[in-house]
Amino acid sequence: MSDPPGKAGPWQARPSRRGLAWLALIAAVATVVVGAVLPQAMLLAGGLIMTATAANLFQPAPGRRGRPPRG
Repeated sequence: MSDPPGKAGPWQARPSRRGLAWLALIAAVATVVVGAVLPQAMLLAGGLIMTATAANLFQPAPGRRGRPPRG
């Protein structure tokens, strides 16, 4: 039997949803570059914090490491 179009079976990988993470990382790196080109320490520091936060978005949630669903 075939699964409905929106449901991924155990043999199919779910599509990656990291678009927001990439967007945040690009904005953060741009902030770091602008802070380095213009001598603005606060902009540079904020960009470094944003970069660390955006990089954290690429890691999966702790409870979602491929555990089989219950039931």
